[in-house]
Amino acid sequence: MSQIVGALAILVASTMPFHVDLAHASARDGFAHGLIATADRQGEGQQLTGTDRAVGNDEVMLAKADRSFSEFPLGTDRNDALDLLQLQLREIIENDCDLNGTCDWLIASAPHVRHRFDENGLVESKHIIVDDYGNGEIRALGIGNERITERVIDNIIAFLPGVEITCLSVDEAGEGEGRSSCGGSIGEAHFKLIFADTDILQEVHLYRYSGI
Repeated sequence: MSQIVGALAILVASTMPFHVDLAHASARDGFAHGLIATADRQGEGQQLTGTDRAVGNDEVMLAKADRSFSEFPLGTDRNDALDLLQLQLREIIENDCDLNGTCDWLIASAPHVRHRFDENGLVESKHIIVDDYGNGEIRALGIGNERITERVIDNIIAFLPGVEITCLSVDEAGEGEGRSSCGGSIGEAHFKLIFADTDILQEVHLYRYSGI
């Protein structure tokens, strides 16, 4: 927990202007296959080199992304929710999820963010269903009030400078009929956005491990 707070402090202290470069964007096909969105930051900061810089940036960005969903960090033990973080958990029982232990959990401070635990009781993933927000603001990944693919991606890049996002068409995504996706990795975590075939954001996911 202290590492996450420290990382956020570093982030606030080192916020700098950045330039965004989007390659071959196309909203109708969920952006073309292989689209990579990047942002370059300029200015003074910690003097890190090579692997140290990469690892440091990943930790800062992951802490920021994680916190944008909720104050219940990825990898935290469920038992610590009440004892350490003073969080009240509420289980959502849907489709008999309680029979196999895969139900989602909510906390009062992030009422629309669904948390899921692994077999060891650690926070494994967080996700939101956009319909739960209506037209309201989505804090996760800095999405705000945007719902259209290109605008959502722009906001995420502004929120996480330097992040790389790959978007897949409906045929490539494998997310079900009429659903495209965009996603990327931050350190040892992975985020995924699911869009309807009209390019409207439907779901936002953050996982502990990349490649999911």
